[in-house]
Parts: sequence; C-alpha cells; structure tokens
Amino acid sequence: MRDALLRQLYAITNRLMPCDITYLLVSSLGHPLVTGDTPGCVFKQLSPDELQAWVDQHELELNRVLIDAMTTRGLRCYGVISDSTDVNLTESVEQPETPQLLGYLMCANGVVPARYNSAGSPFRGVGLDLPVGVSYVFKCFVLPSQRGKRLLQRLLAYAATGEMAEHKTTHFVTTTDWANRAASTSFQRFGFERVGLVGEFVIGRRHLYRLPAPVALDDAVAAPARQAAVNGSAEKRPAVATDSSTLCTTGTIVMCRGDCQ
Repeated sequence: MRDALLRQLYAITNRLMPCDITYLLVSSLGHPLVTGDTPGCVFKQLSPDELQAWVDQHELELNRVLIDAMTTRGLRCYGVISDSTDVNLTESVEQPETPQLLGYLMCANGVVPARYNSAGSPFRGVGLDLPVGVSYVFKCFVLPSQRGKRLLQRLLAYAATGEMAEHKTTHFVTTTDWANRAASTSFQRFGFERVGLVGEFVIGRRHLYRLPAPVALDDAVAAPARQAAVNGSAEKRPAVATDSSTLCTTGTIVMCRGDCQ
C-alpha cells in the first residue's frame, strides 16, 4: 500500500514538475550462477549491420544514432532472437522469413555520456565515470509479448559472459526508474544491489540534481555479493562462466550533472 501511494505521488509530481528518479544498481560478476535453457531463442552479440535489419520496427525502440555509436564509441549490443527452426517456438511470435529480435541490451565502458542515462526530453541525463573492469548496461528492451519469461536475466547472463571475455569486466552497473518495479525485480534477481538514488528535476529552464556519493565497488558490492553466495540466494541466478581468481576490480563509480568532464 505504501509503495503504491508513493508511486501515485511520483506520477502526480511528474505532471507538475518533470522529475526523473532512478535507482543506481551494481552487480558483481564473481558469484556462482546456474544454467538454464530458453527454447526457441538464440542469444548472440549483434553487429551494427545486423541491427539495421530491425531499425524500422518502431516497437523495438532502436535508432540509427545509437547503432552508429557502436562504431564511433565502441558500444556493444547483445540480443536474443527467435530461432525459426525450432518447432517449440512460442505461438506469440510469428515466424517470419528472417529471425525476429525479441530483446536486446547495450554495454559501454569508461566515461558514459549523459544521453545514455536519460529518460529523454526534457531531461539532460546523468553521466557516469566508470573504473576499468566495469560495464554500464542500458537500453534494456524485451518485446511486450515476451515479457514475464525472464529473457532479460538470460540476456544479462549472456552479456556478462561476453563482457568478461572481451573486456575483463568484473561488475555491471545500471539504472532503473524508481517506479518500475518489474525492471528492478529483474535486475535484483540477477544479483544487482541498490547502491544509490539518482534524481533530475526540471524547473523552467533549470535542471536540479540529486546524486549519490561516489560508490566504492569493494565496499558496496563485493561484500553483499559474497554474502548472497554464502546464503544460497545465488542459486536462482542465470549462468555466467567465471574465473573467480580474476575478479578483483576495485574502484569508484562517479555520477555527474550532465556529461562527465
């Protein structure tokens, strides 16, 4: 009841004064995770050329600017597509001549522009300055017809394997809208911990921010992740192949008003 009232208040406040309030979440990739099959689906890292095939499908919320940034800024895209050869493919997805993109997410490293962490106009967004070994996960999308099947968790697991192999990633960081309980739950099932609250408020032409203090990974994430593994909660998470001896990243996540300089 209390959460419902707070979300109603948030919605009313947004009509009077645009505000974007999000959770900052971090996950250590050094915990043991279990495997699981997803019939009718194929997970793969997608190239810009492959994504162009779906850019005109507006329900996927893709755009050419983001696809071009995969080349100019080194963004990576991990997707899940329908396996048209699988007779067990769910009936909610038609089987076209070419596979259908069911969901995807993007990853970035280093200094992340604010536009990749923004709810869109009128917000400018909040930039991130990430230490080596940390990947920012954003633009997470699953087709409405495929939601509720935990595809996002499987997609995160697949992306984690790729990021660890190619970029020595030891931690994921992301943000979710404060009122989007479904997204927060999905990320927490994967092992994400809430480590801060981020806010941007627009009053006329002024942008006011509420930013968390810099987040030290070793203090905020490593200990909770280890304790979760001890308690057995990690048994419900998707599979990621890890070499725990290499997962020793420490550093600080810094958030900025607009782009980090």
